[in-house]
Amino acid sequence: MIINAAILEDNILFANQLKNLILIWADKNSHNFNIDVFNSAENLISGNTKYTYYDVIFMDIQLQPDVPSAITGMDIAKKLRLSGFDNDIIFITSYQEYVFEGYNVNAFNFLLKPIQTDKLYPVLNSLIEKYSDKQYVFKNRQSIVSIPYANIITITSNLHEINIMTSNDTYTDRSSLETIADTLPKSFVRCHKTCIVNLSHITKIEKNTIFLSNKKLQTIGRKYLTTLKNSYLTYIMGGGI
Repeated sequence: MIINAAILEDNILFANQLKNLILIWADKNSHNFNIDVFNSAENLISGNTKYTYYDVIFMDIQLQPDVPSAITGMDIAKKLRLSGFDNDIIFITSYQEYVFEGYNVNAFNFLLKPIQTDKLYPVLNSLIEKYSDKQYVFKNRQSIVSIPYANIITITSNLHEINIMTSNDTYTDRSSLETIADTLPKSFVRCHKTCIVNLSHITKIEKNTIFLSNKKLQTIGRKYLTTLKNSYLTYIMGGGI
C-alpha cells in the first residue's frame, strides 16, 4: 500500500524531522509513504500542485507565527474543504486549544509539538488501518498486488477464480464472489450470479444492461434487476451509499 502524504510546515527542520520519523516507522512496518514537504501554503495550493493527489496532509496550524496577518493552517484547511478536498488532514500544533476548532474541518487527528513517537505512531496506525479498507490486495507466486477499490469496475467469477477488471488491467485471483462479497465497500453490488459491479463506474442502466465507464456492457440477471436499480438510484441521488 502506498500513502501519498504532504507536510505543510514553515519550519523546514521540523518538517524534515517529521518526515524522517514517518519514513522510519513505515520502513519498520512494511508500509510505503511518498512524502512531499511544503514550507508555505502558496506552494501547496497554487501553481501546478495537485493537492488532491495527497491521501493525507500534515498541516501546521501556526504558519509564520511572527506575522500577525499570516494565513493559518486552519484557514488553509477550510479552503481545501470548500474546494472539495475530502482526504485526511492531521494538524500539528503547539497549542491544545486548537483541537476543538479542528472538528469544523473534519480533521483526522492532531499532533502536539514537539512530536513524540508514542503519540505519532498510533496516529499512523489508525491512518493505515483506514486506508487498508480502500484496497483489494492479493498475492501470487510472482507478486503482491494492491488495487484501490475505486479503480475496480467489475469482479466476475470463473470457476474457482475471480477476474478483477479495472480501467487498464484485469487481475485474476483464486477466490469466489461469495468469499469476497462481504469484504467489499457498499458501492459494490451483485448484478448477476457471476458478477459484482462498482456503482461508481456505471454510466447508464438501460433495461437489463449496464453501461460501464470503460465503454463495456454488463448484463443484469433478472433476480438482481430491481435491487441493482434501486441501489444505483440511491447512489446517484445521494452522492454515494
